[in-house]
Amino acid sequence: SNQAVMAARLGAKVTVVVKLGKDVFGENYLQNYKAQGIDTTYVMFDETRFSGVAPITVDNNTGQNSIVIVPGANDSLSPADVRASRAAIDNADIVICQLETPIDSTLETFRIAKEGKAITILNPAPARELPEEILRLTDIFVPNEVEAAMLLEKSTATVEEAMAVALEFLERGPKRVIITLGSRGAVFASEAEAPQFVEAEKVK
Repeated sequence: SNQAVMAARLGAKVTVVVKLGKDVFGENYLQNYKAQGIDTTYVMFDETRFSGVAPITVDNNTGQNSIVIVPGANDSLSPADVRASRAAIDNADIVICQLETPIDSTLETFRIAKEGKAITILNPAPARELPEEILRLTDIFVPNEVEAAMLLEKSTATVEEAMAVALEFLERGPKRVIITLGSRGAVFASEAEAPQFVEAEKVK
């Protein structure tokens, strides 16, 4: 939902494929999508599960956050639901997925997307073991430093280590890798150029 809303606010024409619970959260999500100009044709409702939520806690001193994910209806978004939404995927220039829905559904989405013209972006949050196929189907892979370290069981504590991890991800299939490093900034790697570090602007 956050990705869809921000893309819409930046001027993109957005369609969201999602499953909500029949509760106050689900109704609020649906109304917010509409208020943001997001196409809700493929918003589905689960009759038995509550809507997924993700409460965020932020450390007042450091600004670091922790997110507690409660999947709810997200867990029932199935590959069949994805196939029923195929028209949206076929018409998309960019398809963005994350791991708050079942991995089989994300994989099915990217399989369909790569049959067409879409650029695929995977934000692997919350981090979990990934099938190799999904990395091969990903054009732009965007983990944060903690997720990247978990997925490869390697340190991203320094910029140099993060760059090495980005290069290792590249070998597994994505065309571009961006690892976000919190207050430090981000590292970027692609098939065509050497890894780069972009420092974050310091803000309160």
